[in-house]
Formats: sequence, structure tokens, C-alpha cells
Amino acid sequence: MENVNLLALINLFSGIGNSLASPFFPFLNTKFPLTDATLGWIISTYSLASTIFNSLVPFLIKKYSHLKLLYISAFFEAFCTILYSSLIYFPSYKIFLLTIFILRIIHGCCSSMIGVVVYSLAVSLSEKEKAKIYLTNMEIGWSLGKIIGPIIGAICFKFGGYILPFLFLGMVLYFSLILVNKINLKFKTLDEEINENNEDKNKKINDDIGNFIYSTEAWIILFGFVIGIVVDCYFYPCLTNHLTNNYGLSTSFASLFFTVPIMVYIITVGILNNFQNNLGIYIAYTLGLIFTALGPLFVYPITILPKNIFFILFGLVLIGAGQAPIFVQGFVLLVNIIKKISLSKDEVTLNDISSTLNNITIDIGGFIGPIIGGFLTTKYDFNICCFIMFIVSGVYLIIFFLYFYKDIKNELYIMFTNREIDKNNNDSEMEMLIEKNNEQL
Repeated sequence: MENVNLLALINLFSGIGNSLASPFFPFLNTKFPLTDATLGWIISTYSLASTIFNSLVPFLIKKYSHLKLLYISAFFEAFCTILYSSLIYFPSYKIFLLTIFILRIIHGCCSSMIGVVVYSLAVSLSEKEKAKIYLTNMEIGWSLGKIIGPIIGAICFKFGGYILPFLFLGMVLYFSLILVNKINLKFKTLDEEINENNEDKNKKINDDIGNFIYSTEAWIILFGFVIGIVVDCYFYPCLTNHLTNNYGLSTSFASLFFTVPIMVYIITVGILNNFQNNLGIYIAYTLGLIFTALGPLFVYPITILPKNIFFILFGLVLIGAGQAPIFVQGFVLLVNIIKKISLSKDEVTLNDISSTLNNITIDIGGFIGPIIGGFLTTKYDFNICCFIMFIVSGVYLIIFFLYFYKDIKNELYIMFTNREIDKNNNDSEMEMLIEKNNEQL
């Protein structure tokens, strides 16, 4: 357990490094002619690099081992964060753009390595019944990092301007190297165990991916991940400027708004864990889509609601509350779908496929979201951008509801029967209820 906690702390530091760009990069437009669209590309380059690099990490693990990759990626993630602080001193706009894009690419690759290695080791070291607990620890570590980063960054910004958040927190990130060094040496032997029978495992993965391509259900869920992340991050290049220009907030105070969805996400995950036996997976996912669709309407109301900073906070709360069921329940749905269509029944292989697809779609959404937000805000206005996000997520909600209507109705029927399902016979009794309900449809 000690090693897993160290991994969670490493993930926390990575979350801190990931959280600083969106609230503080907009300040660079005081020195350079940066539009929201350009900021969107700068922020999104990180996710694009991470998306591409994700597929290379397993091969690097075979060649260099988990611990070496953690050392390298933790070092350069901190290095990139520190270098961000120097960007404001660049005399040339072209050199500035070239440098910041290179740093974002390196940072995205490092974050990808840390994410894959940390989650892989957490699952591999856990007993089967504790795997979900360990993964939850990783997720909480990452989320807390994304909360801590903007809060400490805001304090640093208030006293030291643009430079101090990146300089101070970049130095703090180097503590993750100490954590890697403290990880037990048994990880080194774990590398050999994980890579046994790799050839057979790769063949199974190729067969299962072939089946996945023809699964409409899996594609709908993955598209939901993309929509969820796009709505979660479309406002990254725009929100700080919106709050400072239209509401007179300081950059340091505006940066705290980025922590709201993440804090609500953590709280919602805890609530879902307590009610997981009473709330169906499809119902929870649908509720998440509803919250996600409504969130942008409050972030910048077009006509019905007056402009009010509390509506913005409420919109961010809705977005954070919607993310939890989309990604927690959505991942369970994806695993179940892939298990259903898979030829092999190797649970580790199936989880690898689900995890890889989940990470790639999230990175794709993280790449698309800020670009769309920046472009629409520059071309039209931030309120138009928010309304389009509402339309897109609303259309997906309708598609999901129509396609999985039968499953949603089955879960509603089970919820309102007010019957106590014995834990030992949960699956069999649920199947009986579903079969009975289907006969009535």
C-alpha cells in the first residue's frame, strides 16, 4: 500500500503541472498579441502530444522499465514548468511561439508517460478486490493536484506576477523525483513479470480491437468521453479573460474558478460510490449528460438569464457534477461492452484495451476543446461558444437516450420495484426482472 500511495503522490504532482497553463497563460497576451484561438492551440498541443505518445509508452516500458520512465518524465515535466516562467521575457513573438509549442509537446509526452506508468503499476501491484480502490487513489491524487495548482498559483501570482507560479511550483515538482526514489525495488522485478507472454497478449489485443471497430455501442460511449472533456475544457483559453474583462476580477482570483469543476467532480464520485447499488449505470450516465449539457448555458447565458458571476459558478458546478458519471459509469459501460464483444476472456487484456481507448479519447477531447473554445470566442463571442457547447452535448444526450432507451427503462423498472435484491443473487435476479420487463414492452 505504501508504494501505491507514493504513486498517487506522483500523480498529484503531475496534476499540479497540468493545471497551471489554463489560468495563467492568458496573461501572456499583455506582452504578445495572443488571441483566444491561439491560446486554444497552445493549451491543446499538450493533449495532442499526449494522445500520440500514449501508443508508444508500452514499447518504452519494455525497453527502459517503469522506474526509468518515471524519473525521466518527472524531471522534464518540472523542467518545462520552470521554463514557462521565462516566456514573458522573450523579445520575439515568433521565438516565443516556437518555444511554447515545443515545451507543450515535451510536457504532454511526459504527462502521458507518468499517467500510463502510474496507473499500470497501481493495477499490477493490487490484489483484484483492491484494484478499484488503488485506481481511485490515483484519480484523487490527479484531481487534488489540479485543485492545488491553481490555488497556490493564484497566491504566487498575487505576490510575484506571471513568473512566480511556474517557477515556484516547477521547483516543487522536483520532489516527485524523491518519491520515485522511495518506491520499493520490487517494481523492478514487476517489469519482468508484466512482460511475460507478451507476444500472446498482443495477439489477443489485436483480435479484440478488430471486433471493437464494428461495435456501435462502444463508439457511442467513447464519443461521450470526447464530448465530456470538450465541455470540461472548451473555456480554458477564454474564461480568465471573460472574468477579468467583464467582471473586473484579478487574474489570480479568476484562476480559482478552474478548480470548481474538479472539486465538484471529487465530491460527486464519492456520492456515486455511496449510491451505486441504488442507481443504474445507464441512469447515472444519462444524468451526467444532462448536467454536462446544461452547464455551458449558465457559464455564459445568452438571453434568458442575466449576466451574473454566481451563474458562472453554478454552470461550472454542473459541468463538474456531470463529469463524474460520464467517466466513472462510462468506463464501466465500456468495459462491459468490450467484454461482451471480445473473443478472448483474459480480463487483464480487456482492461488494457478499455483503459487505452479511454485515455486516447480523453486526450482527443482535451485537444479539441480549447481549440474549439478559442476559435468560436475569437470568431463570434464567448456566449455563442457556450450555446454551441450546449447544442452539441444536447444532441449527443438525445442520441444516447434513444440508442440505450431499453437499458435505461430496464434500470428504471428495477429501481421502482422497491424490491430487495439479495447480494449473492444480484445478477440472476436482475436478469429475471429485465426479462419480465422486456415481455411487457
